[in-house]
Amino acid sequence: MYETQFEIDGKWTTVANGNTLLQQLSKDTNSTIIKVGESELGKDIIGLKIGDGVNKTLVTSGVHGTEPASREAVLIKLRDICLNKNGLYSNFLNNHTILIIPTINPDQMFKTYRNSKNIDINRVSFHLDSTEGLSFLRVIRDFKPDAFFDFHEHSGKGDIDVRFVYPMMLDPNTDKVLQKTQENAINYSRDYFKTIGVSSDYYYTWNTGFGSLTCAASLLGIPCYTSETCVLNPKNDRVDIQKISVDKALEWHSLNAENIKKMKIEFNNNMLDSNDVFTLLNGMKPGAEMYTQAQKVPIKLPLRYKVENIDDFKDFIDIYNIDVVNNNEIPIKQNAGRLLPYMLDPKSDLRKIDASRIEVPTFSYDKFRTTKVLQDEWVEIEIGFYLK
Repeated sequence: MYETQFEIDGKWTTVANGNTLLQQLSKDTNSTIIKVGESELGKDIIGLKIGDGVNKTLVTSGVHGTEPASREAVLIKLRDICLNKNGLYSNFLNNHTILIIPTINPDQMFKTYRNSKNIDINRVSFHLDSTEGLSFLRVIRDFKPDAFFDFHEHSGKGDIDVRFVYPMMLDPNTDKVLQKTQENAINYSRDYFKTIGVSSDYYYTWNTGFGSLTCAASLLGIPCYTSETCVLNPKNDRVDIQKISVDKALEWHSLNAENIKKMKIEFNNNMLDSNDVFTLLNGMKPGAEMYTQAQKVPIKLPLRYKVENIDDFKDFIDIYNIDVVNNNEIPIKQNAGRLLPYMLDPKSDLRKIDASRIEVPTFSYDKFRTTKVLQDEWVEIEIGFYLK
């Protein structure tokens, strides 16, 4: 009754049939349909929310239409989690709420890599240029996941069964505690795959893109990664591997929920300060940014950025919950701080709006007077008051 088309006859499950499966499961199980947005052509992008635990997990697939096996695996695991046969997921569901969105790109599923406007949805972070990508970013904002796992495929060599991308690995500004957490999550899956004879590795650094969905989440302090099988390998193998990859991601989150809470505290404590060195990544092809293209431009961070026309920046403020203070000033030290220099600094190629830097205020001495203080003996010193 709940089989996917792939399980029935080996054909990929259509968008319509996938949505029907979600609708049926929401009626028959303790799960809820969530409409997260619409595609460029007005098709609904829907997900299924399962469980009611305090820890929140986000799972996505179907970002690129030419990567069907990962989506098929996510549909199958979505069904398995909902039905929870033999209580396999009971412990997870008692402690977690999981939101699974299997088809981010409904317009172009099985057709093309990009969306119907020829935009790569997976480069949305600094452009906000696709309705599908915006739908995802609103999920990050509103659902506030504690961990996020995105399932893809790649068209490179098929000599490795599954590859993992942890976002911002090549960005010199990445929070090191978050980066280590993401590496730990990947290695948890890799260790298991090794025991069952499935080969795994990290994704190609020369082909790693900047500005992906996981990039946005990572910059906001959410541990995440992308799991990718190769489209050159047999269909059944790819689906089976990604099914395991989903399970291992959930297991890792279940085992590390408390560690993630501690990581978040450290992430916030390590937030950028004025005068920290930040490395801009300039010179990348707009809309298809690759780390290997980047020219690294170090800058000292200002205290704040001053935006003249805040309305021109309101979409970014809304999506990323960016704090604005005083008279259209945006402080560096806030949760979205690692996004801000890319979008606002005058030296950044990714700048979205004209903004000026407000540097660390300088002070001058005034109102000097002489007094005596007790050290080894009473001595006379000059004290001045700081004035801005």
